[in-house]
Amino acid sequence: EGEAEEREWELSAEIENRLKSAFIAIDENQDGSLSHEERGNMRHTLTGILMEAGLALDTFDGLGNLAWEDFRARFLREWETSRKEQALGEVQMRRAVAECVRGGSEE
Repeated sequence: EGEAEEREWELSAEIENRLKSAFIAIDENQDGSLSHEERGNMRHTLTGILMEAGLALDTFDGLGNLAWEDFRARFLREWETSRKEQALGEVQMRRAVAECVRGGSEE
């Protein structure tokens, strides 16, 4: 009551479908888990979906095997953070914060 309602960020159906299709294509042995090797072998597929979403190409680097739920959660977290960073850049957040800092010097 009176509290702001917390909303989840959601992928559009189009992005969700493309992500699922990419997962299936990358999962060469169809075991429901993407290994580091599979992600490397299908780098072009993974790079495509990451670039379309505006995410860093190393989003899945250094991770072990990823089931669909983990793969999707990682993608969603990075996508959400990326959207927030873009929005903050648009409102010149650094400038707004700098204007709030009182006094001081460069030293």
